[in-house]
Amino acid sequence: MTTGSTPIPMVDLAARHRRLAEPTERAVTQVLRSGRWVGGPVLARCERRLAGAFGRSTAVGVNSGTDALILALQVLGVGPGDEVIVPALSFFATAGGGAPPPWPAWVPRREWWTCSRTSP
Repeated sequence: MTTGSTPIPMVDLAARHRRLAEPTERAVTQVLRSGRWVGGPVLARCERRLAGAFGRSTAVGVNSGTDALILALQVLGVGPGDEVIVPALSFFATAGGGAPPPWPAWVPRREWWTCSRTSP
């Protein structure tokens, strides 16, 4: 893909795969051999490493960004009756935490949405 005469480089997935193939295939094989697609020793090890990397006592692995958003909202105690302000251009799962989002309206003059504009 080019713009004028300047090429825009694409991601070299083959090079990335060569660099990550061995550890990735080893991890997948460990999961397959454990017979545990959900939870299991591989996820437990990953959670311990993530917790250590972030200086926390625990970490929780989830299966998707949707579940991560829902879990974060639940931990914060957000639920029915609460409002969570989300960007107008957002993935639908952003609003899936049990609280109805007040979707900000698009403003043609390009005004920025600020916290002061969200007060009751």
